[in-house]
Amino acid sequence: MKILLLTTGGTIAQEDDGSGTHISVGATGKQGFLDYVRANPNNKDVVIDARNLFNIDSTNITPDHWNQILKVLEAEHYNYDAFCITHGTNTMGMTSSALAFGLKSFGKPVYMTGSQVPFGVEGADANLNFENMIRIARDYHTKMKGVFVVMGSAAMIGTRVKKTSDNDYHAFSSFQQNALASFGSKAQLQFDQARLEQNNAAYEPRGKIDVFSSYPTHTLVSITDHAGIDPNDLKILVEHGGKKGFIIRGVGVGDIHESFLPVLDYLREKKIPVMITTQIPTGVATMDVNEPGILAEQHGAIPAYDMNIESMAAKMGFLLAEGIPYENFKTEMHRNYKGEIDVAKHRNRSSWKDYM
Repeated sequence: MKILLLTTGGTIAQEDDGSGTHISVGATGKQGFLDYVRANPNNKDVVIDARNLFNIDSTNITPDHWNQILKVLEAEHYNYDAFCITHGTNTMGMTSSALAFGLKSFGKPVYMTGSQVPFGVEGADANLNFENMIRIARDYHTKMKGVFVVMGSAAMIGTRVKKTSDNDYHAFSSFQQNALASFGSKAQLQFDQARLEQNNAAYEPRGKIDVFSSYPTHTLVSITDHAGIDPNDLKILVEHGGKKGFIIRGVGVGDIHESFLPVLDYLREKKIPVMITTQIPTGVATMDVNEPGILAEQHGAIPAYDMNIESMAAKMGFLLAEGIPYENFKTEMHRNYKGEIDVAKHRNRSSWKDYM
């Protein structure tokens, strides 16, 4: 089988300079663990071609980088059985979400990994994560379609990836649901079979592959509600910044201050979508429990339910680029494209009022 490895920088592409400082050396293969994987007898029938696309700290990722990756995946689709990407951990969830929506109809697996500690540094997880990504690509490429992140002992759907620690080896979780698959020392994946089939169907080519690669996320603004916030700032961003969509991190189950209501009416007139999520790290924004949230939805705000903010931004950018009319935006944000949302699971949840 053939694997195309795309390297983009990040900790996994760094070395220790001897003083404890991590320096970037570019393509992942320079550290030596690509040679180690190639030398593994189990990989004797595996061809791994490596290509360095760019070499950045993933904090500096932009939609231009996503578009570059997507265009390579589209161009090389028929030449490889699977695709692997090394990436910095800071924005891995953003990139995996963007790739997931961008690969509208693809039919092959794309695996991503990174590390907390570079190869060659004491206690490094770089080589283990990399080796696991390659062997999962080798052994399961015919069973998996779409975008996955392989970190630690889990394989996660790209639209659910959330970094939860800046220090722990197990730094990632699958947001609001279990990982798609887990594995141990033998790397025999234990799948959630129903979700695997649903995920595969979302990427199945319908006659031909279809890849989108033009993210306008510069037209979006993400803000956090706080005591004393001036909602009129959103008007300024529309009138003088040309912004086309907003994500507001509210509180509780997606509640925002009632002073936002006139601005929500203004944005609805302008046909500018507003998504409401929550500042609670593992929260679900249903907007159906407290009056501030209920009123905000009545004035046009869209509850994010169990989408993570990484998927939310990528999906909003995707829908805007696809020209989805404002009147259909809520329906499409609540439609499950790539495993990013489960409205039915959380809609009309029992609240404390049901027990009064």
